[in-house]
Amino acid sequence: MGSAQTRHPMTLTQKILAAHARNLPRPWVQAGDVLQVSVDWTIASELAWNGMERTYSMLGRPKLHDKDRFFLAVDHTVDPVTLANDKRAQKLVQLSRTFAKESGIRHFYDANQTILHTRFYRDLVRPGDLVLGADSHTSSHGGLGAVSIGLGGADIVVAMVLGSSWIQVPEAIAIEYRGKLPFGIAGKDVILRTLGLLGRNTVAMERSVEYRGEGIRQLSTDSRFAIANMTAEFGGLNGIFEADEVTAAWLAGRADVDDPLAVQPMRSFRADADAPYARKFEVDLSQLEPQVAVPFSPDNVKGVTELAGTELQGLFIGACTTTEEELVLARWSSRPLGYPAPRTTSRSWSPAICPSRRISAAQACGPPTSGPGSASIRRAARCASPWPRARRGGERSGSLPRTATSRTGWATDRSRTWAAPRPWPPARRR
Repeated sequence: MGSAQTRHPMTLTQKILAAHARNLPRPWVQAGDVLQVSVDWTIASELAWNGMERTYSMLGRPKLHDKDRFFLAVDHTVDPVTLANDKRAQKLVQLSRTFAKESGIRHFYDANQTILHTRFYRDLVRPGDLVLGADSHTSSHGGLGAVSIGLGGADIVVAMVLGSSWIQVPEAIAIEYRGKLPFGIAGKDVILRTLGLLGRNTVAMERSVEYRGEGIRQLSTDSRFAIANMTAEFGGLNGIFEADEVTAAWLAGRADVDDPLAVQPMRSFRADADAPYARKFEVDLSQLEPQVAVPFSPDNVKGVTELAGTELQGLFIGACTTTEEELVLARWSSRPLGYPAPRTTSRSWSPAICPSRRISAAQACGPPTSGPGSASIRRAARCASPWPRARRGGERSGSLPRTATSRTGWATDRSRTWAAPRPWPPARRR
């Protein structure tokens, strides 16, 4: 009789890496192991491709391992004036366009069509995937239970050509969220609070960060996106949530044309109860108020009450970390009493364009259709989001249906989203 095999508990990241490992000599992995892994997706922006192009050419421009599994988006060089007049910008974007046409990749998105991480998160990535991207915020996709790591451009070129890469299994820390979130608090506040408590490039440095605890059940996939996204600022190699019923409901809403597995049961991994975390930290969410990162570091975080009375010198709505539910909340909570709810719109979204001038607090708080800065702010508010949308015949994947509502059921008008300082907690309306 053979002796019982010794059990080796693993973290969530370790289990996914083990499932993707090639020629694994044992059915488990541990921190420090160097693995050859199969890669599900590689992703990049046009800025990253500018450097990747040289590596790709030095390799002889070989055939891609899977041209349907490389995602390339022009989402940094998007200003129409710059694209029309700046020769360097035109050359930068043309490199991506030429490669996309040459290689025949399925997922290429030109300027002002989408934002790299939001579109990929919304339509394509699945729990248990291994994603490598030429961008530090590739960690965003851990919000849906994928191991998603940002690497250098040369690493991504090799992975997209071979379909595999080499990864050293990282140590992991666990962030345990406890308590019920107050109304109006979302993922960005949660991760800023985490950064404020633990600091950037400290306990998370080059480690896998696994977000756990009873508190994550109340976080939408939108909020998880924001938290996983800012794992980059935390210093982590990747950030990840265990896929659960919230994730499953999200995936079920995808269009079959984007994700053929949307109608299939969700498959996911769980960390073992005694997984070998290097350290564990507990964060209470029950007393959390809106968080503000002040100059000059993302872990220099203060509660909004501490900053009451601070002059608002500029306004930008629509960065890729700003999730849609937060945009909707900002629009509703900043609407002066007496103003009607925002109307719906049939406009197609485009990546946010920063206003060309600073907007005063008075302009930002004014009626939605007034103020010298209103047009600029409306342009800035049209941001690509990770929310999946129903498709209509002939409608592009990135466009809004004529009547667009978020998963909270609130009508949202992307062209009129406003944010302004308000007392906290908000006064109850009568």
